[in-house]
Amino acid sequence: MDPLPLQTGFGLVSVGLLFLMLVVVTLWQSVAIVDAYDKEALTVFGEYRKLLEPGINFIPPFVSRTYAFDMRTQTLDVPRQEAITRDNSPVTADAVVYIKVMDAKKAFLEVD
Repeated sequence: MDPLPLQTGFGLVSVGLLFLMLVVVTLWQSVAIVDAYDKEALTVFGEYRKLLEPGINFIPPFVSRTYAFDMRTQTLDVPRQEAITRDNSPVTADAVVYIKVMDAKKAFLEVD
């Protein structure tokens, strides 16, 4: 029995499996799923391209990156602080800060 046909057949199978794996990885990298409460900024080679809306989005594979923004209202609790007024009466202040991203593009490009 000649070993050359076995080597050729094994080589074709391995090349075919490698090609199939490359196709699957490319498809996996080209789909971005954005949650309903998020928006994502898409950059290709570090350059801003567009905002991705919630749902399934197709992006360029291997060269793009996304940055997620939570569009829900977030709260920050400010610790209780005590102060004395001009007329020497003690006062305590307690506060809550609400943060909401209104424009994801400006939040990505213009806010540090």
